[in-house]
Amino acid sequence: MAVGAVDDARPDRWGERVIQFIEKPSRLSLMEYLYFAGDDRFGALGVSTAKDEYLPQRNGPLPRMENAQFLSEVIAKINGKEPITDLERRMVAAGGSFGGAKPKALIEIDGAQWVIKFFNNEPIDAPLIEHASMTLASQAGISVAETRLVPLLGENAIAIRRFDRDGTRRIHCLSAGTALRALVTAGDTPDLGYPNLAQLLRRAGNTAHGENKREMVELFRRMVFNILMDNTDDHEKNHALLLAPEPTPVRQGRPRRPTPPGARLRRVTFKLRARAAGVRRWCGRSGINLVERNVAVQIVRIIAS
Repeated sequence: MAVGAVDDARPDRWGERVIQFIEKPSRLSLMEYLYFAGDDRFGALGVSTAKDEYLPQRNGPLPRMENAQFLSEVIAKINGKEPITDLERRMVAAGGSFGGAKPKALIEIDGAQWVIKFFNNEPIDAPLIEHASMTLASQAGISVAETRLVPLLGENAIAIRRFDRDGTRRIHCLSAGTALRALVTAGDTPDLGYPNLAQLLRRAGNTAHGENKREMVELFRRMVFNILMDNTDDHEKNHALLLAPEPTPVRQGRPRRPTPPGARLRRVTFKLRARAAGVRRWCGRSGINLVERNVAVQIVRIIAS
């Protein structure tokens, strides 16, 4: 793990694999990975080869939506360590080293940057489930990134609009994990749970017009939704704090994917109702103090319905 915001900006396992495959750097240090990732990395940190002027890695124009099928085939080749052509290399180099553990790339849709995530031999249609989960979260009143399902030959992909870009402007971001680790002394283990993140929003969020308290309510909505959906990928890097002219401190960084239920719809519905009832009881007893009790119970009722 790198230090602070640098860890958020570095490529993850997939990005490192693409850089090794495409760029073949002579060294594989953190600085090489940061540099070859280019300016399309998460957030707004930049890496230059010169101290007197800004000279980042230039990766060329991003692929477009109509290139999605071709891009998925190139990604599959890289996954299988198969040789690729110069054209394929240029296409992947433009945005293929974006962070994350699973195959993904950057594409352009209507002038905006989107992340496209591909099927990765999961036993289920993971992109379809992620898109459905994000759509359901939006319908439950939760602020989520815009998503689109991308049909490909024999499989689906999912495209997620980047929330850390506003046109060509890059927006500084921190993952919740980085922000919470900054609160503790070096060497101590941070508490990476929802209560600490809520308290961080209370203390460091924008207090104008109660914005920080609204964000705490939003965080509680997200927590309840993740519980009811049995989300097993809800970790501290999947929440982000943004520095923006009009602060929107917490955003969902990546799509949620619930654990695939192995039961019939009737049984799943029963489980959701039972789980919602349990969350309502927990809200009534818990001293977690994320939001007021009556607000918490109302949120659980709305999301569970």
